[in-house]
Amino acid sequence: MTSLRIRNVGPIKAGVENGAAIKFDGVTLFTGTQGSGKSTVAKLYSSLAWLEKSLQRGDLEIHETLDYEYFMNEVVSFHGLQSYFSEQSYVEYEGQAFRFLLLNKTFTSERLTDAPYDSPKIMYVPAERNFLAAIDRPELISKLPKALKAFLSEYVEAKEHYANEALPLSLGNAVFAYESKSKQSFITGASFRVNLLHASSGYQSYVPLVIVTKYLSQFVLKSDKAKQRDLSVALEKRLNKELIKLFEATIEKGEELGSIHSAFDALVRRYTYNSFVNIVEEPEQNLFPTSQKQALFEVLRAVKDKAGNRLVITTHSPFIISYLNIAIQAFDVYERFNNKQLKNIDAIRDICPEASSIDPSTTNVYAFCENGSIEVVERYNGLVADDNQLNNELEETNQLFSELLWME
Repeated sequence: MTSLRIRNVGPIKAGVENGAAIKFDGVTLFTGTQGSGKSTVAKLYSSLAWLEKSLQRGDLEIHETLDYEYFMNEVVSFHGLQSYFSEQSYVEYEGQAFRFLLLNKTFTSERLTDAPYDSPKIMYVPAERNFLAAIDRPELISKLPKALKAFLSEYVEAKEHYANEALPLSLGNAVFAYESKSKQSFITGASFRVNLLHASSGYQSYVPLVIVTKYLSQFVLKSDKAKQRDLSVALEKRLNKELIKLFEATIEKGEELGSIHSAFDALVRRYTYNSFVNIVEEPEQNLFPTSQKQALFEVLRAVKDKAGNRLVITTHSPFIISYLNIAIQAFDVYERFNNKQLKNIDAIRDICPEASSIDPSTTNVYAFCENGSIEVVERYNGLVADDNQLNNELEETNQLFSELLWME
């Protein structure tokens, strides 16, 4: 499990009560009003997880990172967070292999273990993703924000991967298809076929999210089985260089070549993806409530594809909270009863497929407040309590309506 403590960064002031850490394990959900810091924490987590992976994989040496300017110019600049930091900023990240600390404008890195490391494929899915589906050839646009450009790169790869293949979208009978030759995307239903450029804003938000999530989740699974023979040229060169060093060291010590088997496995593990970290802004974007459910269930499915996968969600939607509870309750139902004992197994699967049900013990929900604090949302038997920020807003709406009726 990875943890993050943060204070006095952008809109975040006190952070979690009593200096507690935000936990990233399985599913982590952030809710709160706009500008309360949800994306700030998600972006910072993304950046520090990337730094940890780069250090463990050998892309960077630890001495290169022991500098506040490096932290500002190379780590947090990817998401444009530089202006969020001051002398009072405090950040403490503890991952699987490294611990990072920002204190008094000093940044330090510490290796925690030499044990094998599950290198993650990290994807940040920005809220602006619908822009990429709403314009023709977005890859030709210069000066896109770095995070959006990185997502675009994966989106283009995903479309090419599924080229000329009908991909069900789990929204009614809608199917996604990409024509590689014309570089056009289409949504097809029972009685329509429309270019994604001219489709509804809901499809334009949903398709990039689901296509990239599915593609990267499968890519990591393939990595586990095929060791990603399609490594990038740069990574392959680094791997080959380290393999040569490993063989030379073994021969120099007079050891049998067979003795390097475990060391070789550990080395290959560093250069292949062993897990998928999916960080999603507003999965509900432009979607009707039942479609929000499908978007949530699709990204939850990717978490369960492989042990070690993680999902981080930022949301403004009370429906996302409600559907998250359904996924948690479904997990309990599937766990407590063998499928053969469930009389209504098909009906249960219609409510929530087992692949989208989630373990409450690895699910964490946080509410971001306007005063800069972060609250751990209370749970009841694993479920998100009804007394949460978004439900309270709905209650206030009902109260206002009642007051108007009384005034009549």
